[in-house]
Amino acid sequence: SLDVTEDGTSYAENAAKKARAYAQAGQCLALADDSGIEVDALHGGPGVRTRRFAGPDASDHQNNAKLLRELDGLSPSERGARYVCVLVLAVPDQAAPGGLRLLTRRGTSRGRIAEELWIDCLVPSLIDDSLATPGRHVMTCFIQYLPYALSGSEWSLERERLEAQLIRQIARFVPAVG
Repeated sequence: SLDVTEDGTSYAENAAKKARAYAQAGQCLALADDSGIEVDALHGGPGVRTRRFAGPDASDHQNNAKLLRELDGLSPSERGARYVCVLVLAVPDQAAPGGLRLLTRRGTSRGRIAEELWIDCLVPSLIDDSLATPGRHVMTCFIQYLPYALSGSEWSLERERLEAQLIRQIARFVPAVG
């Protein structure tokens, strides 16, 4: 496994660095990405530092918790944000600088940051525009928000509580579930 440090000042710089490294190591095409959340109230932050927002070794949970603390007290209309993703394809090409031609694409999705940490499920819809395409109904489960290792407890003891919290969150947008 190749470990590429993401120390660039832009998504494109980080994605290009990774694509180059993988293409050179494997002598092949390589596709890499970099992405992040840009929050209006944080003047575009955390941006390219999204993965390291709460510190260099912070977990997803710690990064998300810090983001919610930073936005505490703001109304939904003040929580505007966009998700940004840049993809870079490195194509071996002897005529290109460094022997690689880089093709870059950038995509964004607007929405807002939720007021609480979603434990397990995000239901973007016409009611909740949390980074959803307008008019789309999507249900996605994010396992990353569940604790991977419980501290001082066991999954068997926490399962009911986590399930109840998930049902409450879904019921906010699909009342028949509750």
